[in-house]
Amino acid sequence: MTSSIAPLTAADEAFNHQIVNTHTAVGTPDRAWTEKAWFTLMRKDATLQVNFGLGKYANRNIVDGFAGIQRGTQQRTVRASRVLALNIDDMDVGPLSYRIIEPFKAICIALAPNEAQPISFELTFHATMPAFFENRDVVVAQGRVASDVIRYHQPGTVSGWIEIDGQRHDVRPEDWYGFRDRSWGIREHVGVEPTDLVPGSLGALGGVKTGAYHFNWLVSRIERPDGSAYDLAYYFRDLGGEGPPQFFSGYINESDGRQIPILHLFPEITYRNSDKAAMSGRITAIIAGKGASV
Repeated sequence: MTSSIAPLTAADEAFNHQIVNTHTAVGTPDRAWTEKAWFTLMRKDATLQVNFGLGKYANRNIVDGFAGIQRGTQQRTVRASRVLALNIDDMDVGPLSYRIIEPFKAICIALAPNEAQPISFELTFHATMPAFFENRDVVVAQGRVASDVIRYHQPGTVSGWIEIDGQRHDVRPEDWYGFRDRSWGIREHVGVEPTDLVPGSLGALGGVKTGAYHFNWLVSRIERPDGSAYDLAYYFRDLGGEGPPQFFSGYINESDGRQIPILHLFPEITYRNSDKAAMSGRITAIIAGKGASV
C-alpha cells in the first residue's frame, strides 16, 4: 500500500508542524518548490572571496549545492548533487556541509578536500545584525502563479580557514565580512519546463525580456561616522518599457531591527561589457518618512 504519510525525521520531535504531514513533505505538490541557502563572504581588501549555496527540492527528491573561491581574476567552483531521500535529516552534499550552530547567530559551512578542485574551507558565519525579510516575490504569468517566494538576508563576519593549492589561509572576523540569505517557496525555472505549458519566453516573468532588461540585487553594510551601521538592501527587476519595475523590494535596515521602506529607487550602474560585472554607479533611493533620499 502506498503511504499518505511521509517519513519521520528528527525535526518531527519538535512542536512546529505546519501541515498534516511530517517535515519530509511540503504543503504543495508543485515540483518547483525550492528551499535555498546562499553565502557570499569576502576579505575587506577584496583579495579573496568565498561563495556557497545549497538547494533542497523536496518534490524532486534532490539536494544540490556549490562552493567557490575567487582570488584575483581566478574562480574555482565545486558542485555536488545527490538524492535527498538517501539522507533527509541533513544537508551534506558530497564534500559540502551546512551546520546551524546557533539559529540566526552562527552557521558553519564547509568544503572538504575533493577531487574536483584543490580548494577546501571551514568557515563560520557570525551574524552582526538581525535577519531582514524582503518583500514577498509573487509572479502571476498568464493566470498561473509562476513564483511565490519569501527571502531573508543577514550581514555578518567570518572566522575559520581556507586552503588553496595546499596553502592555508586564516580567516579572522576583523578582516572579513559577508552576507547570507535563505529563501523558500515556488520558484521559476526549476528543472526542465513542462512541455504542456506556454513557453517562458512568452511571459513566465510577466513579459517578454527586452534589451532594456535590468536585474539588480544588493545587500550592504554601511558604517556611519558615529560607528553605527545600517544595511541598504534592494531587489530591482525591470523588463523595460514605461512604468514601475516588474518587482521591487527595498529597505534601510537598522541594527536594532527597524526597517525603513524605500519607496522608489533609481540605480545608475556601469557594467563591464565582457561579463556584465558592476564597475561603478550611483543609487538614488526615496525612502518613507520625510521624503529624504540616501
